[in-house]
Parts: sequence; C-alpha cells; structure tokens
Amino acid sequence: MKFAILILLHVTIFVLFYDPRFVFTGTGVTKIVVILAFLLCLFSMTISSKKFQVSKNFVLCCSSFILIMLLLQYLAYFKGGDSFYYRTILSVITIHIPLAIMCSYLLGVLKTDLHKFFEMITCVCFAQACFIILDWISSGGTSMKQSFFASIVLQPVSTVSTYRVSGFSSIGGDGLSFVQYIGVITSFYISTRNDISRQKKRRYGLMCFWIFFTLILVGRTGAVLSLIFIFLYLFSQKSLSNIISIMFKFAMVSVLLLAIGYIFIKQSYYAQVILQVLPHAFEFFYNFYLTGEFYTKTTNVIFSDMLVFPDNFITWMIGDGFWVNPVVEGNYVPSDIGYIRLLFYSGLLGSLLLYSWLFCAYLMIRKRFCNSNLRVFIDCYIITLFIAHIKFPFILSSVSLFIIFLFVIVNPRRKYHLVEKNICFAR
Repeated sequence: MKFAILILLHVTIFVLFYDPRFVFTGTGVTKIVVILAFLLCLFSMTISSKKFQVSKNFVLCCSSFILIMLLLQYLAYFKGGDSFYYRTILSVITIHIPLAIMCSYLLGVLKTDLHKFFEMITCVCFAQACFIILDWISSGGTSMKQSFFASIVLQPVSTVSTYRVSGFSSIGGDGLSFVQYIGVITSFYISTRNDISRQKKRRYGLMCFWIFFTLILVGRTGAVLSLIFIFLYLFSQKSLSNIISIMFKFAMVSVLLLAIGYIFIKQSYYAQVILQVLPHAFEFFYNFYLTGEFYTKTTNVIFSDMLVFPDNFITWMIGDGFWVNPVVEGNYVPSDIGYIRLLFYSGLLGSLLLYSWLFCAYLMIRKRFCNSNLRVFIDCYIITLFIAHIKFPFILSSVSLFIIFLFVIVNPRRKYHLVEKNICFAR
C-alpha cells in the first residue's frame, strides 16, 4: 500500500509539473492521475476506517479564490472579453484543489510531512534534468525533430530547430525553467537542513547542482530565480562569511560540471556550445566583456518594449477582458509581463484582488508553520514568485496554484493521519 502511494505521488508531481502529452494520443494524463489518486484515497479510507477532514481556512482560501475569479470573469464578459479566468477556475476545481487535498491525505497515510514531499519534488525534477540532457544529446544538438523524446511527447514549437530542449515534457522555455527552479530550491532546502545526515545533505546538494546546471539548456529564468532564492535564504539564515563560502562552492561545482560536460560531449556539439549555449546562458557576463555593461537582450526588451499601459480610465480600472488577441495569434497586449497582462485583463481592481488573495494566503500559510527554516523557505518562495511575475504570469500558473493550496492544507507535523485544523505545531 505505501509503495503504491509513493509511486502515485511521484507520478502526480511529474504529470502536474510537466504536463506530458503523448504523440500517439495527442492528450495528457492529468485527469487519469486525479482519478487514480481519488480511488487510492477512497481505498485507504475504506480499509483504515479513518475520516477525512478539511480545515476551515482551506475552504476559505479556495472559495475566496474562486469567488474572486468568478467576479473578474463576469467583468471580462461584461467587456466582451474571453474566458481565461473561467478556464483557470475549471482547472483549479477539477485538478489543483483535489490533488492538494489528496496529496496531503496520502502524506498522512505515510505518516510523514511536507519535507518528504519536497524530497519527492526534488527526485522528479532531478529525473527531468537527466531527461533534458538525454534529449539534447539524442537531438544531435540541432533540432528537436530528431530527438528521442520528441517522438514520445508533444513538445513546444519554440524548441524546434534550437538548442533548447524540453526533456520528457510538453512545456518548455520559461515554463519548464520555472518548474526546474522549484526542484533547485527544494533540493537546496533539504541539503541545508541540520536534522538530516551528512550523506543525505551531500546527495541532495549534488542533485541541486545538477538541476541548476541543466537550466542552461532550458532557460535563464529558473537560474536567476534560483540564485535570488539561495541568496535570500542564506542571507536570512547564515552569516556573511558562510554565504560567501556556500556561494563559492556552488560556483565551483557548477564550473566543474561545465568542464566535465565540455570534455565528454562529442566534438560535433562544440560549435553549438561555444556559439549558442554558453553565450546565451552567460549573456550577462558576455555583454560586460564585450561592451563593459551588464545587460541581456531579454531585460532590455522587458523594460523598454513590454512596459505598455492602458490609455483610458476604464481599462485602468476594470481592464479590457482579453488575455489573448481576438484577431491574430498571440497576447492581447504585446507584453509577457504578468503585471501588465493582468492589468489589461482585469484592471487595477482585479490585479489588487488577486495579489491581495495571494498575500492573505501567504500569511495563512506562514502562521501554520512554526519551523523557522520552513517559514524562511516560504518567505523566499513568495518573494521570488512576485519577481518571476515580471517575466511571465507565473502567479496563475498550475504549479504555483497547486503549491499554494498544498501549503494551506498539508499538516505541518509528522505522523499524522488526518488533515486537521490550522494549528501551529512546533517540532
């Protein structure tokens, strides 16, 4: 029974994080995983005769989110807009909330806590990091059409004919980079805990390095967020000397991995690594070497071309109600910035409601955990989530919403069977 639960939890994380859509069916397996999780929970309740309870705060968190989204969707319809929020509500009701509840219950059956779930996330992201390397190698470093995984799962068009890869995933670019960032911070958190063995620390530390290293083939967003998170976490937990020491080790191991990879890759990959992979991954430093200024093309585009604002009062207040362009393919507003896209969709009213909901959920989560390290982890995660929203609307992404709902419902202590009321348990 416990083995089946462990397998299902790992599969659930993988499917929710990477949404693999298979070539031979054209569809994913998310709904199947939800059904399997429900059946396993039902079977566990039947044989153990244990009731399942959901805290009032979790109900409040979920219902307030859905009500806010319904209100904003009504405003969008009033403006003649699209159904972006409606699709989000359906996804939350049918996938994110049920999976958060069931994952919490199954962790209770295993008599473990959130730390074990972090370990599962790390293992899943580490496996995907290995798939990313294999995908790049099998593609010949040229085109995703030639890769092994592209013949199994549908991969983003953006990865075709580029060095970027998606591994065993149907997402790519910033989306995949953000998911791998979650793997970096969970493995980093585990490796810095004081209540685990040194061997386990080293194992998860190496997994952290490996996931971070493979981000050069996915996107810089995850790498930047990882560095910001690590710095914030260390700054709040360690002295300056320890921060410098850990960051130095982090840099040295990363350089070592790059050197090993450079030595063992085929000679046919050298040109691509030298001309594309490394210049893109370290563009910030390449540009300083060439021009004497620290900058990247992405940041220049974001802060020069994507900072667009409404030109009328109504749009400022309640938005235009369009997430995608109703005439041509693409965004309604020529910007990827999450704050700008939400502003044009729901105006200041909708934006403030959503950000206020997230802040209240954060306060609710933080109150539940007495463990100081977990509190710092949550603080740093929320900060980086708001930073990531500058690059893309990550606050409303599937992974972000699932993690928020899971934090609200998962029990803070070990050896529990039920989801109980929100009580702060000291460890």
